Amino acid sequence: MAVTGTAVNVWASRIIPAVLLGIIGYVSWVITRPVAVQYLLTPPTRSPRVGAGVVVLVLYWIFMILMTWSFLRLLFEVAFDPGLIKTKAGQKITKYRSRPPDDDPEAQTSPDPKRRGHLRAATRGFWNRLLPVGRSRALYELEDFYTKDVFVCDDQGMPKWCSTCKIYRPDRARHCREIDRCVRRMDHFCPWMGGLVSETSNKFFIQFNAYTVLYCVFIIINMGVFTDGVRERPDIYILAHGHWIAVLAMGIFFFLLTLETDMTAVILAVLNLTTPENIRMKSAVWQLAVRVPDVFDPSGLKTVSFPSGTLRDPEKAGSSEGFEATEEDKEEGDERALQTADDTHLFAILQSEPGDNPWDIGRWQNFTQMMGKYPWNWLLPMQHSPFCNPDEAKSRQCRPEMALTSFFVTGIDVQAMRARAGMCELTEQEWRLYEQQKAKRLAFPNWIAGAGAPVKMWQAYFASKKK
Repeated sequence: MAVTGTAVNVWASRIIPAVLLGIIGYVSWVITRPVAVQYLLTPPTRSPRVGAGVVVLVLYWIFMILMTWSFLRLLFEVAFDPGLIKTKAGQKITKYRSRPPDDDPEAQTSPDPKRRGHLRAATRGFWNRLLPVGRSRALYELEDFYTKDVFVCDDQGMPKWCSTCKIYRPDRARHCREIDRCVRRMDHFCPWMGGLVSETSNKFFIQFNAYTVLYCVFIIINMGVFTDGVRERPDIYILAHGHWIAVLAMGIFFFLLTLETDMTAVILAVLNLTTPENIRMKSAVWQLAVRVPDVFDPSGLKTVSFPSGTLRDPEKAGSSEGFEATEEDKEEGDERALQTADDTHLFAILQSEPGDNPWDIGRWQNFTQMMGKYPWNWLLPMQHSPFCNPDEAKSRQCRPEMALTSFFVTGIDVQAMRARAGMCELTEQEWRLYEQQKAKRLAFPNWIAGAGAPVKMWQAYFASKKK
């Protein structure tokens, strides 16, 4: 069986973290013994520099402990709580090398049989089992969506469906090919960090990279100064020279790597974007199902009603389409529909303009949604990001009477979509906020989450500001 790029990522995610921990141990030995003890505190042929030795040891171990703490916290989340979305108990996901027969119930990988979504055979096999998947979060039923005020939907007004996992995906969730599961607010799969960077681990990913930058700066300064000075000490020069040069080289390498990575991660946090969202930020058009107010006439809008899932499209006069659910939904949905026959939830299917971001609630609010409200949340890798708590997912940047509930906090862009559809009215100040926020967001280069040096990133930013 051929080894795929996915298998290589899985292997690397298990090996690289152990290598990084080994490097931390090696650097700690070099700084503590050859540098602090042998060169500064107890030199054989010159007076000791106790003050410098103590400062080096104290600062080094502070930076090392903070970096290692955040790294271990990140590895724990990646391994045991990566934000996976639960599948139904006992559900079997069948994969086919070709299109299966129409009467095979396992072939229905989409809730709508007309779509006939089928899967190809897995090529990972044994390799895919090398990655622990951790515990799963809640299983999302259709009711979890239409009891909110807004959610991401498809053209039929239904929540996004994963044909592989056979589940409804909440907003901002994506399917990860490395572990073959859907993940809440997935950012990317990072072999350096042991696996998925997602909703539960993104904050610790930022903290680890930030502390690594500080750690490497300290290493570079100290090793640069002491490597130059140790040449005057022939008694320890031959023994220490190789270790000191190796540590200096590793410090420079990891400084450049983590600086660009952390700058990218922080900017994406400030913009409230994941890496996949940022890649298509300028051209992406979001499609949302937004609850219709009781006093509003939606006759001119494309709507869908729940729990029946009936679609009404004004462009197809007099037509309405029913949504045929999965077998599991049919068993539970019919009884639920009878019990809630008078509790109809009507949603309008709205589209954003290119470049809109429904989750952008302002730079400072975006930052605190990721890192927490207080400075100790930013510095210590202890609590999860606030957006991991779905109970706090209510609209901001709008008047209280306009607030909407959703899987994640929504901003002024969603209110602008409602206003364009005639479902609400925005003040001149709110429209100005929408335009200013969008202009600032689009000022950043679209490739920021990919590759590129920090210098090029800032050059592109200032060039866009001049234009």
